[in-house]
Amino acid sequence: MAKAKRNYEIYIILDGNSEDPVIEDIITKYESWLKKNEAEINIIDKIGRRRLAYAIKRIQNGYYICFEVLAPAEIIAKLERAFKLDDNVIRHLTVLMSKQELRDKNEHIKKRAAIIAKVEADAKEKEAIALSESVQVENKDITEA
Repeated sequence: MAKAKRNYEIYIILDGNSEDPVIEDIITKYESWLKKNEAEINIIDKIGRRRLAYAIKRIQNGYYICFEVLAPAEIIAKLERAFKLDDNVIRHLTVLMSKQELRDKNEHIKKRAAIIAKVEADAKEKEAIALSESVQVENKDITEA
């Protein structure tokens, strides 16, 4: 019988003072671990370095990563145990996503992408208008001279 898989968001915070290759190695390690243990990875969101709200183990900066996965609950329990034993992971959080929450999140991402695309298009249009106006002013100056 196949194990029931559920959607999870897994957030981890790594030491922000670590070098980029070290962080990439850790991400690759957990990515391969998840794949090896029957989890389907939908998204790996490398959120990046952020200042922590408070020091954790005397660390002020963290590197945030979000794994969006489809996996059995047993695998998640093993993964959380691995996080606890890994000195590089200073915090972790696993969130079970219902199908409705997943749909809402995807809808929000699509709306946000549409808004960003519109803002970028408006900015390009304003830039083109400003450029054409400056060319007209230059041409006017040349003809008057």
